[in-house]
Formats: sequence, C-alpha cells, structure tokens
Amino acid sequence: MGGPGWLTGKGFVGFNDIGQDGGSIAVGGRTDLRKEINDIKFTASITDASARDYEAAPWLKDSIITAEKRLNDQSSVGIGYDFGAQNAFVSVAGETTVNNKPITARGTWFQKGNSIRTEADVQIDSRQKLWGTYTFNTPANEVNSTYVNLKERQGFIIAPFTLPTATAAATYTIEKDGYVIEPQYNFHTSSAYLSVGRNKFWRKNHVKAHYAFNEQVAMVDFTYNENKSNDKPLAKAYIKANAGQQGFGPLSVGFIVDKTIDI
Repeated sequence: MGGPGWLTGKGFVGFNDIGQDGGSIAVGGRTDLRKEINDIKFTASITDASARDYEAAPWLKDSIITAEKRLNDQSSVGIGYDFGAQNAFVSVAGETTVNNKPITARGTWFQKGNSIRTEADVQIDSRQKLWGTYTFNTPANEVNSTYVNLKERQGFIIAPFTLPTATAAATYTIEKDGYVIEPQYNFHTSSAYLSVGRNKFWRKNHVKAHYAFNEQVAMVDFTYNENKSNDKPLAKAYIKANAGQQGFGPLSVGFIVDKTIDI
C-alpha cells in the first residue's frame, strides 16, 4: 500500500573570490522525491551542480534512485543505482547498544571500484557523540561521486569542509551551555578541522564557525530553521575566506535554500 511522500528542493548560488580577476559565480540545485510503498522507502534524486566550485566529485550532473527497507527495529537494507556514474550500490545499516551507549553503523558496497565504505555513530552520553568512517579500497573511492551525491541529500557540502565524504575520518561532538564544539580529522589527507556552533542564538537562527587548518580557510554560516529543531534547515548563508600565513581573503559568499513539502 502507498505511504507518505516528500518532495525536497535545494538551491545553491555562490560568489567566489569576490574582487579578484578570477572571481566567479557558482550555481547548483537538486531535487529529491521520496515515497513509501509497502514499507519500502524509495528516493529519486536529480542533481545539477556542474558549475559549482566543488572539488570532491567529478560527476555533478547526476541522477540516483534508491530503495530502502527496514528489516526490524534495529536493521535495514538498501539498494540503488547512480545513472550518471553508472554505479550500483548496496547498503546495510544496524543499531545496537554497547555499555549503554547507542551505536548506529552502516556499510555500503559500490560496484564501481569494488569499494566498501563503513561509518558509525556512537552516542557517548546526552552531550557527546563520536562519528567515524573508513573506506576499503580507498583509491577507487576517491572519485566516487555516488557517495557525495547521496550525502548531499542531507544538504550541500562546501569545500574545503568535505569531511562527511572523506574516506577515513572522525568527528567528536560535544554540547555545552548551548554551544556545539566539533573537532574533526581527515586521516587520508592529514587535515584537521574545528567547528564551533551556537544553536538558537536568535529565534530560529543558528550560527557556526569553521576553520580548516591545512587549507587555512575560515568559514561562518548562518542557518534559519523552519522547525524548532536544527536538523531541517530552510535557508543558509555562508562567508568563507583564506585566513592564514598568506593573510586574509578574498571573500566568497553563498546562499542555500532547502524546502520539503508533503505529497
């Protein structure tokens, strides 16, 4: 029987290297259509972000379809196909508890390159969380745009803060006095990152500052949330610039809108 459905639209526009001769405008967009049929969640995604300044993926005009079924309260299985990259994939996810700490883990096999990506979330306590990922057959996954586009179903990833799509990385998150602090590390590129955020600093708005130590890039983003939780952004604006030994600038700014409607 048919179940609920959702349509999500995301739009992106960025103005890079403002004031420089090589300055440019980058645009992109994607649409995700989700529908549940007989307890199977189908998702079709279309992405057109080929003009966007994004170094992590070679194929950015893409379309992906996935089907995911929950086997029980603790596990699910999914299959999918990336038409742009001609890449099939299968994923398995599970939830368990170890020493009273909830753990969520997922493994995805990609037919192209025969690579396997694993990742896990560990909820240490109500304020602390640890996330990690490792990809077997890493050289093949370096050009795996399929996972990049799957991850961007959760929102656009802005370079150089591409840690969610890294092949070996970890993030530690701690919440304290209304702030969210996240030190992150990319083991494959030996790159360190730090994010400090403030939730609900004004009405439904959230602010987060980021710094990439190797790339020496700083970024601040402002998010407006349609709901009172911070997991469904409606609009985001960001400012980023080089900030290191070579000085500050040039500036790049961008705007992202994200809207989901029931169908």
